[in-house]
Amino acid sequence: MKRLLLIATAIFTLSFCVKAVTLFPYFCDVAGDYQDSVNPDFQKLGIPLLYWEIPGGYTTVEQAESFLQDVLPFSTETIIREVKDINGENVVLYTSPMLNDATAVIYLYQNPQNRLVVGYDEVR
Repeated sequence: MKRLLLIATAIFTLSFCVKAVTLFPYFCDVAGDYQDSVNPDFQKLGIPLLYWEIPGGYTTVEQAESFLQDVLPFSTETIIREVKDINGENVVLYTSPMLNDATAVIYLYQNPQNRLVVGYDEVR
């Protein structure tokens, strides 16, 4: 009986773990080289970040989203896309739970200068 319970627990745990993914590699694909300093655009919105960048390869939120929609493993992982109104600005978020009880977040924001700014954070 103990063995059966142990196997069931292991299967349950593994099935949960399969749904956890870090979004950091996908952030890097969009951002390219990134910075770990404070970004003034996200600071004005009250969003703390680990990393950010104004990407060279993408100039609009739509372009970055098109890429992410093509590469993110939506069919096998728990990834949620949402648009949030933060201080009157639309910010697109892609979120996914991680194994360390944090949530990985990619932020896509078209700043007032009409430049795409990409951010990444791990929220607890």
